[in-house]
Amino acid sequence: MTDVFSFTEAWDVVSPLINDLAVLPETVSALIRPHLGVHPLPDTVLIFILLSAFMWFIAVLTNNSSWVDRSWSIIPQAYMYYVSTYGSTPRLRLMIFLGIVWGCRLTGNFIRKGGYNPLSEAFQDYRWPILRKRLGEPIYQIFCIVFVAIYQNFILFLISVPTAYFAHKSTVELYWLDYVAAAILLSLLAVEFVADNQMWKFQSNKQKLIEQGAYKGVGFITTGLFRYSRHPNFFAEFSIWWCFYLFSVAASGLWLNWCIIGPILLTILFHGSTDFTEQISVGKYPLYKKYQQSTSRLIPLWPGAPIADKLD
Repeated sequence: MTDVFSFTEAWDVVSPLINDLAVLPETVSALIRPHLGVHPLPDTVLIFILLSAFMWFIAVLTNNSSWVDRSWSIIPQAYMYYVSTYGSTPRLRLMIFLGIVWGCRLTGNFIRKGGYNPLSEAFQDYRWPILRKRLGEPIYQIFCIVFVAIYQNFILFLISVPTAYFAHKSTVELYWLDYVAAAILLSLLAVEFVADNQMWKFQSNKQKLIEQGAYKGVGFITTGLFRYSRHPNFFAEFSIWWCFYLFSVAASGLWLNWCIIGPILLTILFHGSTDFTEQISVGKYPLYKKYQQSTSRLIPLWPGAPIADKLD
């Protein structure tokens, strides 16, 4: 008799939980079906429009542009779950399960950083005030409407609803591509978990040393996963949604389908965000340009010569 808890045994424990989750959409559907249309896409488009309007309104009301950030880890799986009320499938249930795991990790990290705490400096992304100052108030308000409220919510819609719809309509059973997508996705979640914890430990120690007047570091993390990528968590995050795209491939049998628009736009968003983040870092830290020369931007690669971990 072995003490090793095999994958098969683990799946025997987890699969009943997924099956229980599968029953819930049918129950919800029976309750709200009279109030719904006959097709999930028009409903989800309406939800996207209402969310965009609400995000803009609450941002103006609170003078805080991070409301989409706070809901980023919640909206995609909520969309997928809503689509499932029209009829669930094993593939869609797997997607919802993975979405919940992804969302719990991201939400937990956001809570830890103070993203939901109105008294915390992290309640608003530090980049928004900098951008606001650069653009000026009138242009920034237009930016908030077009980019923050509409475009970001549009991306959240595109990375979740089309693939969920494919999975909802498909009669193709789960096969090897679904399992490969799920395995890679879980591996990327592990990368995010490790990278976030390394960053949290670094920033916590840095803050303590600053408060003690004893900090002599370069100002930014260059060790762990950050030795191989300057933004390993960014890379893992947009890659996760390429894994979700693979579910649409499995459901449709088409390697290229219209669900690809969401991951493409998300990848572009992360590249733009990385550009802006690094512009700020170059201005704050003298050695950051050297770090850029020695370490890959997003994709983890073998690094060049390490930079000094202390300022002279």
